[in-house]
Formats: sequence, C-alpha cells, structure tokens
Amino acid sequence: MSMFTFVTAYALKSDKERSSKKKPDAQGRSDPQTSDEERWIVCRQCMQRLTRPSERTSINGSHQHTFANPSGIVFEIGCFAMVRGCSFIGPPSYEFPWFAGHSWQIAICSTCQTHLGWLFKGQAGTQFCGLILDHLKEIDAPT
Repeated sequence: MSMFTFVTAYALKSDKERSSKKKPDAQGRSDPQTSDEERWIVCRQCMQRLTRPSERTSINGSHQHTFANPSGIVFEIGCFAMVRGCSFIGPPSYEFPWFAGHSWQIAICSTCQTHLGWLFKGQAGTQFCGLILDHLKEIDAPT
C-alpha cells in the first residue's frame, strides 16, 4: 500500500477584504458587475470551492501555461497563489519538472478526488498551485 500525504491549504482573507463586497442599493439591487471577491473558482465535477479569481498569479511571466507530461498528455494550467479544498498526495517529486527549481505533488479535489493539478514548491520556500483549467469553473458566490 502506498503512503499518501494529505495537506490542505486555505486562503485566508483579512476582515477588510471580506467586508469590501459590493452592497445592494436602496432598491436591493446589486451592481451588475460582480467583483472577484464575490466569485469562486470551483471544481467542475462537484462544485467544491477552491480559490478566488484574485488568487491568480503570474509564474515565469504568465498565469496560464501549457505542458505535456512524459506520456504526452497535454495540460493547460492556471497558477494560483493559494487554494483551499485541495488535497496534495504523494511525496514531492523533482522528476520531469515543469518549473525549474520546483518540486511537485498531485492536487486532487478534497470532496470528489478529481485530479485538479499540482502543488509546486520552490527551493526558496515559495509555493503555488497549477490547476488544470478545464477541470475548473468560475461561479458567483451564493448570496
């Protein structure tokens, strides 16, 4: 039996960031444009909340990257500074790295176990998640 390491990272927001949501006007209508803090990026399979659009980050000059694994399977990923709702399995690996100087671990949805991407950890202590874009969906937060 393989040994799996499960780690869950949670995005924490300050009170100021949480209270910055747009408020309805006197007639109870909200602004038609939804802010990033009112939206969630979720697992397409089960709708588990994973991260917010504001957590998108640029790695090597871009948020979005396309890579192929050694089997030739192509993945289009987006990089996110923080996620929640993911579990990271297996030991960190430096085999076939997509980002120089970073180890990787597989990221799965902590609710439905769908493969969502990878956690990348740099030797300087930096980390980010590369999530498979077609396994994600962006939604408005429930009111």
